[in-house]
Amino acid sequence: MVYSFKRRRLKKQHILWVILLLAALFWQYYLLLGPSSRFGMAKQLRERYGRDFVILSSEKAPGDSLGYCVFSARTFVAAPREDLDFSFYASSYLASDGFWPVLHRYYNDTYVENQLLCIWERDAQAAGLDYKVSRNRYPLSGQRETFCSGFRVNIDVTPDNLDQVCALLSASMERMLAETPAEQGNMLSFVFNLRYREDSWAENDSNLTTLNLFHNLYHADSAFEWRDVDTNPEAIRQYILDEAARYASRKYPES
Repeated sequence: MVYSFKRRRLKKQHILWVILLLAALFWQYYLLLGPSSRFGMAKQLRERYGRDFVILSSEKAPGDSLGYCVFSARTFVAAPREDLDFSFYASSYLASDGFWPVLHRYYNDTYVENQLLCIWERDAQAAGLDYKVSRNRYPLSGQRETFCSGFRVNIDVTPDNLDQVCALLSASMERMLAETPAEQGNMLSFVFNLRYREDSWAENDSNLTTLNLFHNLYHADSAFEWRDVDTNPEAIRQYILDEAARYASRKYPES
């Protein structure tokens, strides 16, 4: 009877060791080949863009740097295999859509956004237009300066430079669509923040008009609807003026 008890105990110990070994092997597989691994991110990028990428570095984000509703995240620096000098950020993260504890796996990268920014900076510099670039950090918090998930280009617009800005935006966006994987109907993490101000408005007062590339939210009657961005300079000009007029009717109803 004692012998039988020892056999059962040894059998349970063997089963436990097998379970622990399998768990360790699964964890090693997850780290090496899973969705948050270098292999997994390179695979995601290849499937998305149809070309090979190299993961230059990878880092697990500390818990105190995670953004809103993000459970865990790993960031990457990647580059096309044939152009290692063109590096960009990518991330793989688990986040909730607001219904804890349900978590979803998300992927993000700035491969296209970096190309768009290069085109814009080249065109804006040639035109002599002033602007400022802000960087998105999600799925990390805003304090993580070493990571970027998108761009916001901030431009001050007045009646004096309105035509120049619209012509530049139009030409640059046409180049972006022609020279990058960006497509109409897709919305990217690249936004133009156009701060328009009329001379008659109060000092430092302006209306912020956002232009999301390349699918934007427009007013339609009394509601909003998503539409592809019209890259015609006159369409951009009219969009800015319509938004400014709507703002002025609320802020300066007697003017």
